[in-house]
Amino acid sequence: MDCTMSALDPIRLEKAVLDLLWSREAVPAARWRALGPPGLTKLYALAVSPSESPHDDRTRGAALATLGRLGALSRIHAMFDALAEPEVTPVVRCGAIEGLGLLRHPRALAVLQSQAFHPDHRVRLYACEAIGRIGTAGARRVLDDVAMRDPHDQVRRAARAEVEMIDGPTPIRLVKTA
Repeated sequence: MDCTMSALDPIRLEKAVLDLLWSREAVPAARWRALGPPGLTKLYALAVSPSESPHDDRTRGAALATLGRLGALSRIHAMFDALAEPEVTPVVRCGAIEGLGLLRHPRALAVLQSQAFHPDHRVRLYACEAIGRIGTAGARRVLDDVAMRDPHDQVRRAARAEVEMIDGPTPIRLVKTA
């Protein structure tokens, strides 16, 4: 399929966006940008459109994560808005969290911190990874708190692993032998 698709009709453009969104392999940002402004507008529309089915939830979550992967900082509000929706599903919530983590913007830390204490442990796992990507001292404090207090062992382990990533590799100490 040719990637210079900005001249495609709306149906083919939507199919191209969905094909890239659901590709089994990592799609380089250049392939997304080859869709031109109409393709990126369609991706954004999928990210902000309310879901009507579980399939729509997965599509919306993937679109939110992809906006982050593309570094669409101007679209950060779409992720904030999705997380502010009272009845948003965990799938959409996790996509928005992933997108925020991929953007690595310190402004996202407060929102991600609130997600680190969400009732669903899957959401908390995504939040730990996203907070770890931000990597600031504030992010480390949040992860330390989660590592100590979370009721789910898997979340505590994930938070500790992210703290270790922020701290960097532990230097190897050579022991002098006689």
